[in-house]
Amino acid sequence: MMITYFVGGNSQNFSESLNNSVGFTVQYMALASVLALLEPIIFSMVNLGFKYKPFSFNMHSIAIILFYFTTLTFGLIGFMRCFDNAFWGDEGYTIRLAKMSLKDMIYATAGDVHPPLYYFLVKGLYCLFGNNGFTYQLSAWLPYCAILLLACSVIRKEFGVITA
Repeated sequence: MMITYFVGGNSQNFSESLNNSVGFTVQYMALASVLALLEPIIFSMVNLGFKYKPFSFNMHSIAIILFYFTTLTFGLIGFMRCFDNAFWGDEGYTIRLAKMSLKDMIYATAGDVHPPLYYFLVKGLYCLFGNNGFTYQLSAWLPYCAILLLACSVIRKEFGVITA
């Protein structure tokens, strides 16, 4: 990400570049896509008997290293989005619910298809950090991190690295 930031010659800070520059955002998304594509390619090379071994790792330990690297990369990419103030339509609905009283929010979520526990998390963060973009993006990132941690621990131990 920083490579695209410095090579692109941006004078703004990173989050401003994401918000204000379509070209930079495209570069950022392209880099994230390349990282997402490289991991299975490298994993396939390892599975097909990639002979070069600079360290004495076996295939399982290489797969675990790639798994944790990918998990960390996706977690950091998600964290970078916490500093973005651009919201989609459904996020606007969530922001509107967070600004309601708790009683009104419960009534509004009764007819919604989304789980109300997420809206309670958003409301709690709204009460803690106030009405700003970071609060709402953080409310999406925290459950994402919980899923990544679950994949790194329980799912990997029970079902293996490939499933996780």
